[in-house]
Amino acid sequence: MKINDRSLSNNRNYVKLSSDFKLLAEEFLENIPSSLCVNSTKSYFEHGCKFLLHLEKCGVATSFENITHEDVVSFFIDIEGNKIRNADYKKHVSRFLEIISLKVPSIKRVKNLLPAIRRIRKLRNRFTDSECKAISKALLAEPAILSVFDKAVGCLLYYMGLRKVDIALLKPKNIVWERDEIIIEQKKTGVKMKCYLTAIVGNALIDLLLELKQSLGRPVAGDECIFAAGKNLTQQQLCNKIKTASEHIYDAAKIRLNKNDERGCHLFRHAFVNRAKDAGVPQPVISHMVGHQSPASLQPYLYSNINQLKSCALSIEKYPVPDEVYHG
Repeated sequence: MKINDRSLSNNRNYVKLSSDFKLLAEEFLENIPSSLCVNSTKSYFEHGCKFLLHLEKCGVATSFENITHEDVVSFFIDIEGNKIRNADYKKHVSRFLEIISLKVPSIKRVKNLLPAIRRIRKLRNRFTDSECKAISKALLAEPAILSVFDKAVGCLLYYMGLRKVDIALLKPKNIVWERDEIIIEQKKTGVKMKCYLTAIVGNALIDLLLELKQSLGRPVAGDECIFAAGKNLTQQQLCNKIKTASEHIYDAAKIRLNKNDERGCHLFRHAFVNRAKDAGVPQPVISHMVGHQSPASLQPYLYSNINQLKSCALSIEKYPVPDEVYHG
């Protein structure tokens, strides 16, 4: 996999590098693993080039034996000890250097100088069991309390765990009705994903396609975005429509109604993963269901799994605590 020439030449950090450092960056492009998705490749390249540019500004030539620990650390931590770049950024630089070191072994020394940066993950305020029931009830209500459009979006979010952008770009040609499958190329990773089309989701999509056929006076073409509803919309406009539909679902389910309550489409994906985990589905299978290439990508979704956290807790039944501890 390669970044195309135009993306390469337009990269703001790459173009500022000296010719020698550009050759190093190009070593990365020549040795990209086939398992690395397009977006990760671009991130590693962007952040790696910025790191090389920093070394240049520190007065470092391509003789990496002269690079000091301070040269490397100052890219991530300022002179007062404050973190400038996070653990993910460091991971990208590390992977960039690792790939280059396949051809330039002296780079390994630079990689070993990278500082340890603690990863801090935000715990999502995942849906509770009662909220999941409320969402399901709103989606399946008879008579319907959601529009056909909102219901179709909600079913794809809640019952399939698809990303907002992948729903926005869904086309009739992605739906293989005879095999009950949806096959898409994920926008985030560029990786193809095949998922099982349940009856609930399939019926919701059929209802939407029939409604669109009636309103447009024609079927939605195979290469049209279903949720564009016949209009010529940008990807951002389509994503905004999906987000608005999710807001309608929260309202219909009567959950997260306060101003500062966490909402959003990605919470549905978290809920899908955690429901599968609670049902005993093996993690590699869940990874496949949500289109992850690496099982490790699933971990952020499971950090806030309350059932897993409870299983790690110790019972204090054998150690009675006086009431005054709780009630003063």
